[in-house]
Amino acid sequence: MITIPVYFNGVADNNQAVEFKYNHDILNIEPVNSNVMVAHSNDTRIAAIISHGYFNPTEPIAFITLDNSANSFTATNVQFFGEKAEDVHYKFGHNNSINDDLLSNAMPNPAVNSTDFQVNITQNGYYKLYISDVNGNVVKVISTGMITPGIHNFT
Repeated sequence: MITIPVYFNGVADNNQAVEFKYNHDILNIEPVNSNVMVAHSNDTRIAAIISHGYFNPTEPIAFITLDNSANSFTATNVQFFGEKAEDVHYKFGHNNSINDDLLSNAMPNPAVNSTDFQVNITQNGYYKLYISDVNGNVVKVISTGMITPGIHNFT
């Protein structure tokens, strides 16, 4: 799955609402806390995010999850309280699969409850690293946040 963080540009210290059209089916929009409400329809391809309270521009307010078949995500007709805002376009420059250059598991052992592994991040960005079961359910979130390029070790 592909997860895209959603931010407010600037500090928001009151009610905010954004609506946009999108180009690829959304599996889920997950708010970061109870001050954020989200809704979307893949039939109309329209999404809305409504929030109240204080929000920091460096911390996401929600996460959009797409399936691995997405090679891009575009939000058009973006409007804050009815005011037109800039369209947003994400292009995924890879095949959305993990390969040996990105992830290596140092100590696999099915009888142990943990393992050590390395992730090679090639671009600065917001990443959510998690473990999921065979049905795609998140079992454990390993890391969420901005990660700089380089090799990072996790347990």
